[in-house]
Amino acid sequence: MFEALALDKGSLTVVEPLLATSLLFALPMAALWSHQRPSSHDYGGAVLLIVGLTTFMLSAGSGSLNGDEVSSNGWLITGLAVTGVVVILVLVGKHTSLGEEATLLGAAAGVLYGLQDAMTQRALFLSSHGISALFADWMPYALVIVGLAGLWLNQSAFAAAPIQASLPSLTAAEPLTGIAIGAALFSDSFRLSLPYLAFEMFGLALVVAGVFLVARSPIVTGYEFVQTIEAETAPERRTTSDKPNW
Repeated sequence: MFEALALDKGSLTVVEPLLATSLLFALPMAALWSHQRPSSHDYGGAVLLIVGLTTFMLSAGSGSLNGDEVSSNGWLITGLAVTGVVVILVLVGKHTSLGEEATLLGAAAGVLYGLQDAMTQRALFLSSHGISALFADWMPYALVIVGLAGLWLNQSAFAAAPIQASLPSLTAAEPLTGIAIGAALFSDSFRLSLPYLAFEMFGLALVVAGVFLVARSPIVTGYEFVQTIEAETAPERRTTSDKPNW
């Protein structure tokens, strides 16, 4: 809900990078819940995220809302491009190990989520002209299809391997795709002069590095915590299962 409110008020190039900040809230909350202390890698990833986001936001500028100016042909080309990327990631993943497949499926889901964010912003613009204007357009129906496809790939990635294999690529791909669509399709204003562009790319690189460090943290994924619980309860389960049936 809050993401939709943000997309209704700000441009994709501003809102999308902020999606990665969810990990900054997930890390301390998960640490409190699991009674684990964040490692130096966790802290380092959080610092990279903050510094990268700050660098990108200050370099890129405030952006502008231009989603209402996009033509149907523009959406078609964007949809085909995104579909091509997703198909390639899925097909390549089928010929790799389960861990690598999960990473690629997570990236594919993130790409679809980035497209979903762009479509959500367009749907919000249409809804401002009334519900009838919204449902008379093709956008809300395509939005449901894209969302379901992204959810299916997301769950497939989580099922293929432990969550730390797919969560980093999923978390990184969504904002990167959203930023690309915002710049290419919505013509969101960027500062493109060399100094600003260099800092923007540097900021995004730091964000991606921070995402991979924090999203792979056992505290965030809960993987080691679950393993510990299963190890502690395993003897009890074995004792129970070994009881004879009278």
